[in-house]
Amino acid sequence: MVYSFGVIIGSEGISVRANTLLAVLSSVLCGSIGIVFGMGDGLLFAFLGTLGVLFLTNVFHLHHIEDIRGY
Repeated sequence: MVYSFGVIIGSEGISVRANTLLAVLSSVLCGSIGIVFGMGDGLLFAFLGTLGVLFLTNVFHLHHIEDIRGY
């Protein structure tokens, strides 16, 4: 499954491995923050925090090959 996402994404954006690692780290961090501040069990907070982090990371890192090569 990871390979198919890599084929779809190609060389644009952040790699699938980096996205997976970032998702795991951000979900643990956001879930811990949710538990510390008493926001339910932290699962919803972890899910929303992970989506936000991955969205922002991929949107601001997306480079099209035409932009890199200049044509």
